[in-house]
Amino acid sequence: MEENASGDNASQSQTPLPYKLDWYQTETQVVLSVLAKNVDSEKLKITFNNSKINMTLAFKDGSVVDRTIHLENSVVGERCVYKVFPTKIEMRLPKLQGVHWVKLESEEVKVSKPSRNWDKVVSEIEDEKLEGEAVLNALFQKIYAEGSDEVKKAMNKSFLESGGTELNTNWDAVSKGKVTIKPPEGMEWRSWDK
Repeated sequence: MEENASGDNASQSQTPLPYKLDWYQTETQVVLSVLAKNVDSEKLKITFNNSKINMTLAFKDGSVVDRTIHLENSVVGERCVYKVFPTKIEMRLPKLQGVHWVKLESEEVKVSKPSRNWDKVVSEIEDEKLEGEAVLNALFQKIYAEGSDEVKKAMNKSFLESGGTELNTNWDAVSKGKVTIKPPEGMEWRSWDK
């Protein structure tokens, strides 16, 4: 019985995620553990097919993480199962073919989008006794500081290209072209050199 242990490399360049992936394999199956505490098992959603796993991890603090794992090799999707433990979710993935997996995930884009409980973030900022524009600035600073590299790129690109009239955190939307300048209603945009 051959085993191979590996970690999750997707989180190294992003904000630390509230879970880690660990896996090993035998000749007939891959055992994948999602190491996470305080998972709300009633709101947990995991679906399998032959090439990927879709997970929605809901945590007891209200945060939610959506993750799609594109598998390096095929599994028998309808025979995949999972079990929830206090500190992990363990998945058993029967291999379609008895080949040795070099890695868990394929080279497809590994996307992990933690969503925020914005009411909680705003209440934390309000607890700091800030008022007016300072609340908004603190919120943007918090989003930027805790955001992934893609969120930071999106915020920088949208703010600079729009002349400070737009601040967008969605890299998929911002990366498609130049962000247009949208001055407030009743105002006109003029560059400094005109």
